[in-house]
Amino acid sequence: MMFSREYTGFFIDGAWRQPSGSDVFTVVSPSTGKRIGSVPAASTADIDAAVEAARRAFYETDWPHRPPAERAALCEALAAKIHERKDDFADLLVDELGCTRALADVYQAVAPTLHWNYNAAVARNYNYTEVRTADLGPLAGGSAGGMIMPYGTQSLVVKEPVGVVATLVAYNFSLPGTAQKVAPAVAAGCTVVIKVPEPNPLAIFAMAELVAEVGFPARSDQHRGRRSGGVGAPGQPSGRGHGEFHRIHHHRFADR
Repeated sequence: MMFSREYTGFFIDGAWRQPSGSDVFTVVSPSTGKRIGSVPAASTADIDAAVEAARRAFYETDWPHRPPAERAALCEALAAKIHERKDDFADLLVDELGCTRALADVYQAVAPTLHWNYNAAVARNYNYTEVRTADLGPLAGGSAGGMIMPYGTQSLVVKEPVGVVATLVAYNFSLPGTAQKVAPAVAAGCTVVIKVPEPNPLAIFAMAELVAEVGFPARSDQHRGRRSGGVGAPGQPSGRGHGEFHRIHHHRFADR
């Protein structure tokens, strides 16, 4: 069964939520010039809702404190779902991205499964605590008036999820890029807000359908579209920066 190509809401708080406005992105195939679908355009209120849902998930649920193996199992379940639908993803990516079927088959529709499985394995085997022994000399810091640290001083380093992660995905590798950014954040116990690329958002919306099927906890993953030039509707840029507006703890951009 093909994925829907007409979306009317955003995946926020574990469910599909109607947008606060009526603006939409019309998706046009670059290879044919024909309309192939549409998604809603997020307003400031929609983005606020997604970010607040992600913050509640991080601070008010047990998601960041769950055993890594539990989060890894959900990542693996999503990887399996994506693999089952790889042909449907390939069909969709050929249309909305304009890539060849060969590229869709060998990379665009396959890489997401690899990213989710890889990060699940990392989550299962990662060393979240580490005892570090100082190898500084006995006068370290002393010349600057600081504390003199003796040899062999030990520190316990605990690695914890940072919080809400905002991901901004490039258009040319939209589905692999989303998995590359979202999978490590979710596996680590973070919650995520995804800014989809305007020219080709459909594959990411389709992935959200599978997130819902797998049963990730509500609020762990949010996504929305946004007009270029501002976080509001077309012609209404808010002027608020990503960090101050969203209260985001970490950003992952298209090239990182």
